Amino acid sequence: MNTGKSILYCAMLALLAAVLVFIPKTASGQQNAEPQPHMQAALQQLKQAQAELQRAEHDKGGHRVKAIQIIEQAESEVQAGIDYDNQHDTENRGRGVSQSASAEQKVPLFRLVLNNDHFYTTSTAERDQATRDGYKDEGIAGYVASSQIPGTVPLYRLINNNGSQVQRLYTASATERDSAISQSHYKLEGIAAYVLTSAEAGAVPLERLQQQGTGAYFYTISRPEADAAIAQGRYKNEGTCCYIWQH
Repeated sequence: MNTGKSILYCAMLALLAAVLVFIPKTASGQQNAEPQPHMQAALQQLKQAQAELQRAEHDKGGHRVKAIQIIEQAESEVQAGIDYDNQHDTENRGRGVSQSASAEQKVPLFRLVLNNDHFYTTSTAERDQATRDGYKDEGIAGYVASSQIPGTVPLYRLINNNGSQVQRLYTASATERDSAISQSHYKLEGIAAYVLTSAEAGAVPLERLQQQGTGAYFYTISRPEADAAIAQGRYKNEGTCCYIWQH
């Protein structure tokens, strides 16, 4: 079996595993199934598989991209199961009540940098590999949802690697994602995290800045840091990318 087919086969196995985890509650079953450890475990395993595929070389005859798409579909199906449970959980049901993320649903968004490439990830394995590759660990940029919950949307991660310079783009806009792919030579690396589209208690704007000349993007929740980047690093503030939690 060639490398491309092997990747696709592994992705199909991941999708099957996720579907098998999605088992309905029994009639006598537990209506309060939070935090749904099996469903969450499936999501984490799918994310790990997705991260490995994203790090793989691109010369896989299109099979690598298909595998990533299959895993994203699996993530969506598992998340749909979690959302279904939340919607039918009488303790969580209510009108006009914002379901803010619990501590268990939040994960740190790690921030690293190498030259002008600012890299953000929720994966400790990916963070550690990046530091081995020469990236500087700048700590935690903020906190994001580990899976999609009400009020959040995917934060897409894209990369433009022309051989001499790596640029990453993070966006919560599917329209911008598609435009970057079709017009600016970016490639989709997957979903970096799930973020808020509007402010809520404990959440702050994640500002996006772009460096003039290089086109490199930089993201921060710190207004002084954004101002310094504008004054000293020739960055231009492009506004709020999304909202994330400070803690």
